[in-house]
Amino acid sequence: MLLLALSAGMASIDEDETRGYVKYLLSCIDRLWLNENQELVVQFMHKTKMVSFVDSIFPFVESCRLFKLAKLYHALVAVTAVRRSMLEPVFKALKSRNVDVMPYKGVDFIYNYRSRAAHRFISDVDLIVRRDQLPLALDVFENQGFFQAQVSKNKLSPDGQSLYVQPWASKSMAAWRNEQDIRPYIKVAKVEALQVHQEILSEYTVIYLSGQPMVIAYIDLEFSVLPGGDELDVWRRTRNARVAGNAYPGLCRELYVCSLLQRACSVSNILEGAAVYPFVDALRVLVAGGIDWDYLWTLAQRYQLVVVVSRGLIEVAGMVRSAIPAHVFSRCRKNLQAHEASHVPPLLEWLGTINAVR
Repeated sequence: MLLLALSAGMASIDEDETRGYVKYLLSCIDRLWLNENQELVVQFMHKTKMVSFVDSIFPFVESCRLFKLAKLYHALVAVTAVRRSMLEPVFKALKSRNVDVMPYKGVDFIYNYRSRAAHRFISDVDLIVRRDQLPLALDVFENQGFFQAQVSKNKLSPDGQSLYVQPWASKSMAAWRNEQDIRPYIKVAKVEALQVHQEILSEYTVIYLSGQPMVIAYIDLEFSVLPGGDELDVWRRTRNARVAGNAYPGLCRELYVCSLLQRACSVSNILEGAAVYPFVDALRVLVAGGIDWDYLWTLAQRYQLVVVVSRGLIEVAGMVRSAIPAHVFSRCRKNLQAHEASHVPPLLEWLGTINAVR
């Protein structure tokens, strides 16, 4: 299953070297096993978010007769279109109020990083705004119909017509000390056009829990992108990014690499969490090029990620050597010489095994 997930993600990058590696990965997969364990495969691909990229390897998926996986993919294409129509106008609304807003992760990769995959599924947008502009941003969210609430994934409202929504107790701005105190903003829409996908969506999502097609979109506010991260690092260097035709500052590639590799390596069991997803995104950033390697090491040292970044880059080099210059590879090896006994994250240990037998 991990081989299938990694294959789909890497195929979506659509570079010569990634295509070669994907061909190797697919040759290692037991197609009969996938077919006989289709339910487990679909659940895993959905849980790890890698179902977004299965269109990149549709011929292989069809050869395994993974029809349910393809059916879920097409249903989530429709769901994501609804969510994007709910979420993307928020960026333009923030910009019109002169709020500095930065797209992060999903919506940023949709618009600003080359992908062979036709779609990327999102349930939320991760917005980065400056702390001193937070009151304006929250006002924009509310004007767009979003509100802070906790949504139950297995409980209905008293009338049985919607999911149970519990608004969070309001706090004054002075009481908010960090991003963890600012609960997600949500918006709910009933979309009858999704009825055609009711059977598959009822099986794998809560969209039909009430018997009606309800789509929930979330706004997650971010201020730093790493545990204990400094907000200044987010805004110190930015790149040009676009969302739905409008220009915004984008997170610098170096901070992206640190953030994504840290996320990929923080999962203790790669079969239980979406570890492959952020790793593939880190690979996507690296393949795009334009990395200031000296600055990358500065950030890695600042956030004590030298070992994680070094090990991650070494595994990337085993997949797409052109993405990692020789001098960077050498530095990675030197960085690890003093850390031979340190823990190897499960994902990198697994990738290392694959690269070693290639």
